[in-house]
Amino acid sequence: NIDHFHVAVPLRPKNAAQQGRILERWRAVLHCERTNPLRLGRPELHVRVSLVYQQAALSCAFHAEIWHDFSSWLDLVEHKDEATSCLRRAVERFLPQDLAL
Repeated sequence: NIDHFHVAVPLRPKNAAQQGRILERWRAVLHCERTNPLRLGRPELHVRVSLVYQQAALSCAFHAEIWHDFSSWLDLVEHKDEATSCLRRAVERFLPQDLAL
């Protein structure tokens, strides 16, 4: 069950467990959407999955994993410029100290 009104907060030891659960829930939704259960055409699937990643980022913006996964997916579907922009946005807005991104 996902709380669609949960707002991303910086990760701290105090909230790490809760934030981890939120991330895992979104990752499960994303995994499902990427399997295309609605049997959408390619363009529609790309739009749908991108929107779900954007929704997940609203709750998980301070998790490097969500941005890395989103960028990797964009790269996989040959949206190279968007993949680069995704990582740039993550670093500039949410994770400036994250060396992994």
